[in-house]
Amino acid sequence: MSMVPVPAAYAPGARRKVLIFTPEAVFKPHSGAMGLIGMALKAEGHEVLVAYCDHQFQRCIARARMPVGTPRQADNPTCALCVRVADAIRRRYGLGTLDLATLITPEDEAKAEAVTAASADPRMAEHEGFRLGRLFMHDLILVHKLAPDDPLDADAEHWLKEGVHTGVLTVEALRRAVEREGITDILVYGQYALNMLACDLAARYGLGARIVISASHNGVDRRFIQIQPYEYREFLADILDLWPANRNRPLSPEAVRAIGDDVITRLSAVSPHTYSPSKTFQDDDIRKVLGLDPGCKLVVAYTSSMDEIYAQDMLEEGMRRSGRLALHDLFPDQMSWLTTLLEWMRRRPDLQLVIRIHPREDVNRRDGVRSSHLKRLREGLASLPANVHVVWPQDAVSSYDLMEAADLVLNAWSSIGIEAARLGIPTITAFPRLLCSPIGPQINEPGPAAYLAACESLLSWTPDAAVITCAYRWYQESIFGGALSVADVVTEADFEELPRSLVPAGTAEIALATLAGQPIQTLRAERPSLPSAGAAEAEALELRRQLRRIIHFLFTGTRDMVSVLRVLPDGFPPVHSAPPGVALLQMEGNLCTYVFGSRTSRRHSPLVARIARLAVCPQDTAGPSAGGVAPESRGVQLG
Repeated sequence: MSMVPVPAAYAPGARRKVLIFTPEAVFKPHSGAMGLIGMALKAEGHEVLVAYCDHQFQRCIARARMPVGTPRQADNPTCALCVRVADAIRRRYGLGTLDLATLITPEDEAKAEAVTAASADPRMAEHEGFRLGRLFMHDLILVHKLAPDDPLDADAEHWLKEGVHTGVLTVEALRRAVEREGITDILVYGQYALNMLACDLAARYGLGARIVISASHNGVDRRFIQIQPYEYREFLADILDLWPANRNRPLSPEAVRAIGDDVITRLSAVSPHTYSPSKTFQDDDIRKVLGLDPGCKLVVAYTSSMDEIYAQDMLEEGMRRSGRLALHDLFPDQMSWLTTLLEWMRRRPDLQLVIRIHPREDVNRRDGVRSSHLKRLREGLASLPANVHVVWPQDAVSSYDLMEAADLVLNAWSSIGIEAARLGIPTITAFPRLLCSPIGPQINEPGPAAYLAACESLLSWTPDAAVITCAYRWYQESIFGGALSVADVVTEADFEELPRSLVPAGTAEIALATLAGQPIQTLRAERPSLPSAGAAEAEALELRRQLRRIIHFLFTGTRDMVSVLRVLPDGFPPVHSAPPGVALLQMEGNLCTYVFGSRTSRRHSPLVARIARLAVCPQDTAGPSAGGVAPESRGVQLG
């Protein structure tokens, strides 16, 4: 393969030629984000081309779920729409386009057929050193929820061969595009097989390559885009490298409020990106619903969906990369972890364990596929101690109802571990390398002994605002530390149509993130801003406000802000109404009674009992009476 010159290090004013590779242009939230980046680059003096395939690719992202054997035809509705969207990007954002179909020759088609036919096992198929089979196994695993060692049925094998065929055509078309057009950088959206193949080709040529995704805030927030120079684990490794310097940096009140929004959005499960059913707000006790012993502490273990990890591992193998995270997992696999928990419960009849199987493992509201791993889970969890209950994916139980009732959350590697930490729930992650998070106890010794010792310790953990603050700060760094705002153009968190044709503000930073050799969070770290005087106090004040808001949401299901929360002392007479703007909370152990206006709610909530006294504002020492008795005269903590 011939080579093109390696582009010089990025400097403002140095003109680059960027190829936006969008085989999934039909997905307007993806292509719209790419169009806005293209406009920003063009405003900074760079040339931008948008590449599309015009029905040449059998297994592009838009065709991933089509039946095998679906013809490559221009009149295919998805392909036709994809071409129209690519043309709309050209017209709306003033960018050039490149039809890859014009670069694919009959000889390329013959090569693709030969490579496909020559592969006895399409998982191992390669073309000119590109590991096409492994890359497309990433997409196949996600589409069919497979394990790497699952035998491929006829449809899956056919699907994978179509992917290999597409991969050969992609390599040949992009190679010609790079050489003929003088491309210096390639930009893709998301970690799909074709896109990572484009990044791999860029690395082969010494070009710049960037992966764009929308921030996973409030489910998804397309007002913020992350521009990553490599796959997601490597991106988070950079965030982890910077964490020691950032963990003590106070958040602005605006950032704390935004994270509070995300907490409530997750609890609501309104986003299609959340698999669990929504939190419930009735005065029911989830322990009674599941037939649990109200006299025993509740440990909740959340499993994670294996296919997403299998797919990521396959992607790294296809790219010849290995994660460089300094974190280590505590168990060899998820089933070993669950087995350890079962043995622990057999020795601790005074505890009870609920294992929440990740809803993605079965048919769910996002897809109609059952994972092959679910069968293994059912076999592994067929014989349980009496104090263990399994919530299967199809059970109508909210992960968040379990979280509210939990005395301890044990997490495999799901993001729910960070969600629990933000709510002040004692949490341990068994596979921190897979979650890529420093939150929770740092256990340096793999295996059951050290892990279970940490579990025992956390069962008597005292709530600490510093732990919640740390979880908020980590969320801010992991989601927004490498993100850029286009909120001046994209005014809604999600959209189905292409954004307006306005050049986003901050074009210089967008160009820097896209074209410089370092990720934006590293570049930002080189010019840190100093926190203002009183920043830590402002952060703490806003965190208390958000905790009050979360407590209010847990009892009412509304997002309203409560100005004052009063935690009534032990022995205070029952109250049935509260003054305007004031919420009253009475607690008998973990049984919490919440009064707001004339509404009274009563529920078992270790979560609320844990964070209530962290939510009050000490400086507010006066206010209306409750139930005719002035709370401040009875030693009440005031909000």
